[in-house]
Amino acid sequence: MVRNRLNDADIAVLAPAFVQCAKLKCLELNSNDIMAEGVLTLGTFLPRCAALETLNLSNLGFGDAGVLALADVLPECAQLANLNLNGVKFGPEALTRCRSLRSLHVAHCQSIGDDGVVAVANAMPRWPGLVELSATGMCNTAAIALGAAMPRCPNLRSLRLVFRDIDEDGVDAIAAALPHCTKLESLCMYNLYGYTDNAYALVATIRDNPRAIKKLTLGHFDKELIKEVTEPVRRKAWALAAKERKAAAALGLSPPPQAKRRKPA
Repeated sequence: MVRNRLNDADIAVLAPAFVQCAKLKCLELNSNDIMAEGVLTLGTFLPRCAALETLNLSNLGFGDAGVLALADVLPECAQLANLNLNGVKFGPEALTRCRSLRSLHVAHCQSIGDDGVVAVANAMPRWPGLVELSATGMCNTAAIALGAAMPRCPNLRSLRLVFRDIDEDGVDAIAAALPHCTKLESLCMYNLYGYTDNAYALVATIRDNPRAIKKLTLGHFDKELIKEVTEPVRRKAWALAAKERKAAAALGLSPPPQAKRRKPA
């Protein structure tokens, strides 16, 4: 039901039907015209969707009233693991009360800011199963809080961070946390251009870490730093892929597809 111009009146009709879907695991209502009234209506039915695991409310305009409604009902959604609030104007209240999130997207939100990311970071130890986090709007306080929380999420595999006015202490906090994220496979970071010395320490942490990051994106970094880290990471990824193909061949299985290898710049 994505991009169908659904509004609050449509949700009033549809929400009772959701409850009848006893095996409903994924509900995507993103990019519609649902406002606070629609979210309030939805909130009265969500706790009765006992199997619901994924809820996508990104790019909706429900604001603070909708967030307060979510704060009341999300803790009752016992199976909810994947929550997408990208592009929603909201505060952190609804997040801190969730029980066991596995995937959380709060990027491109208009009002989460530093305080919101701090709230997310403080809640992360409650989510030991968290594997994917996307957050934006971080200054120093948020980066330091996130750096302290990341080692307490042992299953974190995907991390996307967008910084704003961060300085050396924030960069150092993230750099210190990365070696503890031993299962991290995808790392995207933006807006560290200008903090050359500390950013160098950060990318050196990525470069020297023995695990293989399969996907690495560094946006608005110093170009020399990007060159410093991307080639070693690419070599590690190719070495891991070769090892997986060899193991598959030894077991008589079809090897994973081999991507076309690009020449280094």
